[in-house]
Amino acid sequence: MKPEDLDLVYTELCNTMTEAGKERAELFLARLALLFIINTTDLEQVRKLIAEAAAIEPIQTTG
Repeated sequence: MKPEDLDLVYTELCNTMTEAGKERAELFLARLALLFIINTTDLEQVRKLIAEAAAIEPIQTTG
């Protein structure tokens, strides 16, 4: 994904979370995660991303 596409999608994500409000943000993120999981066929990639998210380290982008 190009940097400008990443910026566009991240901004949309932030705006959607703001609209959802604090009380629904956690549910929104859980639902989004499940949607990403069910829309991929790469089990190992999903497991790797879960581990990366749990590590709470800076995200390294590619592209």
